[in-house]
Amino acid sequence: MHIIMEGVPKSIKAVDISNTMKSVPGVMDIHDLHIWNICPGHTVLSAHIVLADQSLNEAQKVMDMLKELLERDFGISHTTIQFECKHCGQKVVVCPTI
Repeated sequence: MHIIMEGVPKSIKAVDISNTMKSVPGVMDIHDLHIWNICPGHTVLSAHIVLADQSLNEAQKVMDMLKELLERDFGISHTTIQFECKHCGQKVVVCPTI
């Protein structure tokens, strides 16, 4: 039922993931963060990341580092990350769980 309701896996704390992602140089803010399992043992993540003003090449380095940290520290290899140059208006970093 937890998977069907797209709940955050019990072994993962969204705030830990958010803090790890914010530690990457160039990441200014994170919002609309969603973490869920699509089947047992397969966790996925989507997030909006506000970047500091930087070149596309530097932004790619940020993406590579985010993906590396997510896989290494949390076992999350399937991600959808949207970069933004300003906050899109969402007020919450982590969506409430069901």
